[in-house]
Amino acid sequence: MALYLRDLPGTTLADLADEFSTDTRTWGGTTNEIAVRQEGDSAIIQLGDSVELPATSDGMEQLATFIDFPRAFLNRLDPDLRASWMTELLRRQTSNVTVRHTDGGVHEVYKPGQVRLEPAQILDKAMAVMTPQAEVAEWSISSDELAINVMVPENFDRGIGGDPQVDDITRGGLRLYQNRKLNHAPQVNTFLYRLICTNGMVVPETGLTIDARGQSVEQVLAELEMAAQRAFSQVEEQIEHFYSMREQRIEGDVTQAVIRVAQERGLPDRTAMALSRRVPELMDPEFLGHAPSMFDITNLITNQANHPDLRRRPGPRRVLEQAGGALVRQVQDRCNTCHQSLN
Repeated sequence: MALYLRDLPGTTLADLADEFSTDTRTWGGTTNEIAVRQEGDSAIIQLGDSVELPATSDGMEQLATFIDFPRAFLNRLDPDLRASWMTELLRRQTSNVTVRHTDGGVHEVYKPGQVRLEPAQILDKAMAVMTPQAEVAEWSISSDELAINVMVPENFDRGIGGDPQVDDITRGGLRLYQNRKLNHAPQVNTFLYRLICTNGMVVPETGLTIDARGQSVEQVLAELEMAAQRAFSQVEEQIEHFYSMREQRIEGDVTQAVIRVAQERGLPDRTAMALSRRVPELMDPEFLGHAPSMFDITNLITNQANHPDLRRRPGPRRVLEQAGGALVRQVQDRCNTCHQSLN
């Protein structure tokens, strides 16, 4: 057993901004003016009388979500049935609708008057707070969500800390998230990335709460930038706090301490057991070079997020990254016998 390492995608914020800076247009009408037809191996989405677009899988799922048609069932249908069923379901509704699209297909389907942020707008704010050359550790941008973990580039003049004497460096940055399926307001928090074991963690409650209700796109973006500035301003403090956790030595049974911390952070029992099985090797003082501490437990939890089985499971991976970040956020005294938090 060894540390689980991840490879960075080699992407910057500027790269993502270029990829998602598409020039979109909008069409407005009612759902019964939209139709889908199958032409050979391809499908076409017809918007009114004048707009025809390729029916991409994302575009079809956007339409399905808008009319509450189960996407999993939609994707199991044969292409001809998919087109005819979608057309009939759209025809039976008379809901007003706005469709944002390019020549390449439908990007978003939503109710008229909704405040909708485009990925490029969110990326612009992140670049303004950090730098266009900020390095992306992980990203997902779709009609369902926007999720980006990004850190400052190497040798940047801010947001870097750790223990340079032993080449143990942690770079800081931002975690950007938006539930696009439900059109929630975006969220932003501090993100830390320890290079020596390629661990990432999200420190909670480091940004401002963003409320999009009744606000214009410009107002929401202004709040997003303020939240990002606040989160990024705390990066160096959080890194310093992270490394200070080396002074919180674990007294007694380290395995029980790991299980207790996992339970406090709400991790599933199977995850707690998986972490405990790694203790004999990764928490051994000979492996660490010092007595185990809360710093090492935090690294154990966040390193579990790199497990190969979780590479395509963003939900469980993010839970581990947030659990580690919460430990950095909260200073807790612990019982030396049972390791329960005394705070």
